[in-house]
Amino acid sequence: MTTFIEERVYYLLAGEATVTALVGARIYPDKLKQACAMPAIAYTRISTRPVNDLGGYDDTNQVNIQIDCYATTKAGAMDLAKVVLAAMDSAAQFNSLRIGWRTYYESDTRLYRNMLEFDCWNDTD
Repeated sequence: MTTFIEERVYYLLAGEATVTALVGARIYPDKLKQACAMPAIAYTRISTRPVNDLGGYDDTNQVNIQIDCYATTKAGAMDLAKVVLAAMDSAAQFNSLRIGWRTYYESDTRLYRNMLEFDCWNDTD
């Protein structure tokens, strides 16, 4: 059975008590549900790059994943980002490396967002 990195990220976050204590089941692929309660998480694949060595492609992909942590307050978005970072840093299901972290206020939705970016290595994509 093929397991894509997005599924692994979902199960990691949904299985982490510190994450679900803040968001419950509000962990969504690609974008938030319309008018969902806050705080919440959206995750998406940004890009996929094959890993090559001198022998060619080795069935491993480097996948860039973005995880957006939304809340109605800046502190709430920051608290959520911290527990997501800790979960991703301790992932046993796949390897991940922090790439970046950006903070936004979205005036149209009146939500604070911390956009976390990771490179993950997965041999089943």
